[in-house]
Amino acid sequence: MRKRVGNKKLLKEIKRIKHTEKRKVNDVLHKISRAIVNEAGEKNAVIVLGNLKGIRKSAKGKGRCFNRIVSNMPYYKLT
Repeated sequence: MRKRVGNKKLLKEIKRIKHTEKRKVNDVLHKISRAIVNEAGEKNAVIVLGNLKGIRKSAKGKGRCFNRIVSNMPYYKLT
């Protein structure tokens, strides 16, 4: 959808979609992080974050759809 709107040069629509998309991404990240913290709390576990540097490069060659998913993941925001 963003690509079609971008081709038509509808700047107001692009801005509106951006804010909607940003809110949805933030909501999903919050739900994921909340689930991780709740699971760790129930099991008295420790949460450890690894170094994800270069993960986008390692995803190359695994298919277009997988590359798109990995490239668009906001790792820093989740941490």
